[in-house]
Amino acid sequence: MSLNFWVKANSYSGVDFITSGTGAENFKVRMGGTGSVFFYTDGTGNRVDSPVGSISTSTFKMITIVYDGSGSTNTDKVKIYVDNVLSSYNGNGAILSSIPNNVKDIILAGDGANIILDEFVFYDKALTSSEVSALYNSGSGDSTPDTNGMVVHYNFEQTGNTLENQGTTISDYTTNIDGMIDEYFINSD
Repeated sequence: MSLNFWVKANSYSGVDFITSGTGAENFKVRMGGTGSVFFYTDGTGNRVDSPVGSISTSTFKMITIVYDGSGSTNTDKVKIYVDNVLSSYNGNGAILSSIPNNVKDIILAGDGANIILDEFVFYDKALTSSEVSALYNSGSGDSTPDTNGMVVHYNFEQTGNTLENQGTTISDYTTNIDGMIDEYFINSD
């Protein structure tokens, strides 16, 4: 599984800004109060962190989180890239070998997340460093990302309250989140 998105913080708020599932059956991305990115593989606190200042209050940063539960160590299981640079490992606990496969809804920029999120892409595969580099595109981003393994792509370029999936394929992995925006909640129902 991989998540790729561009983000800029209006302020460091120490809140979850991408969540899926509830309790121990979820994964989430959290912004720390110092601009770090935390990726949790479950609801018990097991996580990998990026360095302080990974999210900026002045410029957009591309964050890519690559999860591959088949790895033998935490650093093999989760990689966090910031602007195409692999972050050094920080973390807490043991990263799970699998993320629960009951992902139904994904909440983007939930309550209290004082951020601007752009070009969100969710893949059902672990991206390679070359694929991460292609998404970064020398800092310009890629408005037409590779669709191999893509579950959903939201570019946030629409007007009104309809969020359109830009991806060309939908996978059953997420129970077809082709959603609507309803108070920043992407709902698969």
